Amino acid sequence: MRKLAIVTITALSLCSAFGADTLDSQMSTLAQTLAAKIKDSGKKKVTVLDFTDLEGKKVTELGRYIAEQLNVNLDSSKKEFTIVDRANLKRILDEHKLTVSGLVDPENAKKLGQISGVDALILGTVADLPNSVKVFAKIIATDTADVAGSGECRVTKDDEVKYLLGRGIESGGDASTKSGSPQTSPDQENAGA
Repeated sequence: MRKLAIVTITALSLCSAFGADTLDSQMSTLAQTLAAKIKDSGKKKVTVLDFTDLEGKKVTELGRYIAEQLNVNLDSSKKEFTIVDRANLKRILDEHKLTVSGLVDPENAKKLGQISGVDALILGTVADLPNSVKVFAKIIATDTADVAGSGECRVTKDDEVKYLLGRGIESGGDASTKSGSPQTSPDQENAGA
C-alpha cells in the first residue's frame, strides 16, 4: 500500500512538473475548445475581452493575462476566423464609453458589433478558489447576444497565478484597484489591525 502511495505522489508530481494544469497549458487547451466552437458557430471575426471576477466588476492582471494568452493561442489556431486586435478594441470601447461588464447587455454587445464589425466576443470570469482558479469563457454573438459556445478550465494556484491575482487593474465603481497596486484581502487588513 505504501508503494502505491509513493507511485501516486510521484505521478502527480510529474504531471505538475510537466505543466498538466499550468496557466499556459490550460489556456492553450481552452483556446482549442473555443476555436472549434467559433468555427462551428460560423463567426468570422472575434475578439477577446479582459476576464473579470465572478461579479463582472474587477479585472486583475490575471484576467488580462488570460485574455492576452487566449488571443495569442486563438490567433495561432485560427482556421476560418480572424482576431480583432485587443488594443484597437479597447480604443473603440473607450471612444464609445462602453465597459467590458456593460457588454453583457445585448444592446451594448450589438452596438460594439456594429461599430467594430466583430461577429463574436469572447469574455469570461475567473473564480478565485482556495487552491486553484476556475476560468469560464463564453463566446457571445454580437448580433443576438446569445452564447454561441463556452469552455472552462481549472488552473493550480501557483506563485505566478497568485501574483497575477493580487494585482488589480480596474473596478466597476471602486477606484481602489488601480494597475500595479497589489490588492489586500480582508484577512491581510485584519492582520495589521
